[in-house]
Amino acid sequence: MTDTSSGKILAQTEVIAAKGTSAWSLFWEADIFVQFIMLLLVIASIWSWNLILQKIWQFKSLKRSTNAILGDLSKIHSLSKLKDFFNEHPHHVMHHILWAGLSEISEVSHSEESKKNSISLVSQSLESALRWQIHCLQRSTTFLATVGSTAPFIGLLGTVWGIMHSFQSIAMSQNTNLAVVAPGIAEALAATALGLLTAIPAVVAYNRINTFLSEYTQLLEHFVDKVCILYSKEIY
Repeated sequence: MTDTSSGKILAQTEVIAAKGTSAWSLFWEADIFVQFIMLLLVIASIWSWNLILQKIWQFKSLKRSTNAILGDLSKIHSLSKLKDFFNEHPHHVMHHILWAGLSEISEVSHSEESKKNSISLVSQSLESALRWQIHCLQRSTTFLATVGSTAPFIGLLGTVWGIMHSFQSIAMSQNTNLAVVAPGIAEALAATALGLLTAIPAVVAYNRINTFLSEYTQLLEHFVDKVCILYSKEIY
């Protein structure tokens, strides 16, 4: 390698180093459209993490209280005792489900048909309340799914735009040196990296939330079955 070639490579390296390779410098050196893409992804990431942390705190608290309640429910063998028990937990999910079912209880005649209709009505009301409570717990999590599925493509859009901008710079300067090409490509690829960093936590959190809600739904279904059994014992 000649001294002239070595000098050119050294000069190119110094130009790239002068521009900087930190995330902050990549942002400020990027095209205005790429900057907009990066800013959009940062906002989506902050919003996602805020939602993720809220759900972690909410579900941990819910799981702890539910485990404590389920431990006491095994000792309850009458509907009246169940009512008294949940009067001490007025804000729990199970209390809302129980209240919805009991609100449908009316005077039942001694006929078999009336008893069956009453049990069916209470059961339907309990299941409807269960679905509503799960819907409330799942609220806002669709945002995580949206971020997880779109953020990589938004980042890729910024990358494509940035590379196009780099090629335009090459055409205008008539210079294909690394010092001209590398900074623009680095700025463009930063958008893809940011898109992946935004999407991955959102996807992982969304899947974990769905897994928790699926398991929690099964617990609530067992609770609904217990309420129906206790109610059946009371009217028969």
